[in-house]
Amino acid sequence: MKDFIKLDFNPRIARSQLRELRYLLDKNKSLSENDDIMPFFRDNHQLLVLIIPRLIDLIVWHLRSRKYRQ
Repeated sequence: MKDFIKLDFNPRIARSQLRELRYLLDKNKSLSENDDIMPFFRDNHQLLVLIIPRLIDLIVWHLRSRKYRQ
């Protein structure tokens, strides 16, 4: 079982990692989940702190909107 890591959020580092993500996306027409995406996020925990809550919000919004369409 994997352990949680203790992370003290640093917005300056998170913004820097966001710029790195933009660079990664801009320089590649296609990315491999295993070779590009997963290693990037494995090494950039500060960015995950910014992205995960928004991703969860997006998923919940999507699921709710599908529920009302049916």
